[in-house]
Amino acid sequence: MRAAKWHMADAKKRIKGTLEWRREYRPDLIEPGEVEPENETGKIVLSGFDRQGRPLLIMRPGRQNTKESPRMVRYTVWFLERCIDLMPPGVEQLNIFLDYASISFSERTSMQMSRTVLSIMANHYVERLGRGIIVNAPWFFGAFYSAISPFIDPVSRDKVRFNPVLDELIAADQLESDYGGQVNFKYDHAVYWKELSEWVWEGSVADGRFCRLAPDGGRLDPQGKPWVAPTGLGIKHAVDQLAAEESEEVTLAGTVNGTKEATAEPEAAPATPAVVAA
Repeated sequence: MRAAKWHMADAKKRIKGTLEWRREYRPDLIEPGEVEPENETGKIVLSGFDRQGRPLLIMRPGRQNTKESPRMVRYTVWFLERCIDLMPPGVEQLNIFLDYASISFSERTSMQMSRTVLSIMANHYVERLGRGIIVNAPWFFGAFYSAISPFIDPVSRDKVRFNPVLDELIAADQLESDYGGQVNFKYDHAVYWKELSEWVWEGSVADGRFCRLAPDGGRLDPQGKPWVAPTGLGIKHAVDQLAAEESEEVTLAGTVNGTKEATAEPEAAPATPAVVAA
């Protein structure tokens, strides 16, 4: 409703369009393995949260390692979905942090690719942008930004900041040292990707990594069974809620059967990995 300026007809049209897009594009079922090659250099990472608790999606175009393709768009969408997973309860927005260090003119993102991603965000991730942060902009960026600005919603455009004072927006313990913070984060693909997305089995128990994704892009519960997670309040909240429900079921079963084993405390949910939230 906010994005539609409180016009009901427009809001209904937007919702219908997004439902149709999600049914066709299936952003919630993009397989991690499909988009993993795009992230071998760490050109996009989720690293920390701002002072309002909004995830920081850091993009470094200078680390480009693939040619533009539909997969690159799906890769960006995959990370938007992970941002939503990691939003704490009460948080609905994310920050996009663009670092153009080390990018050359030949490596710049094309207008077509930029317009495609901007269109997806404007139409299907409405009101999700909390702030856009741009640092280390190269000499050619001014002309590029002027060219794409007409395709950015005015409300979103007003949220973009060039070279802001970062410690006013992000606490030092959530900001990478490259930008004056205290987080000494160096991208290691083998470690980061597993921590962010995969489901790792240890013995007979599934140790859910941060976003609890199955290889097919779906979700698994702690027993490794397919699970439709209610992620409106973040994936951690969904997992905690599932654990609470299972604990209640076990307690009830113990009351009926009179067994002490059934009333045992459930295992705690996995801790937040340091690679994402410092």
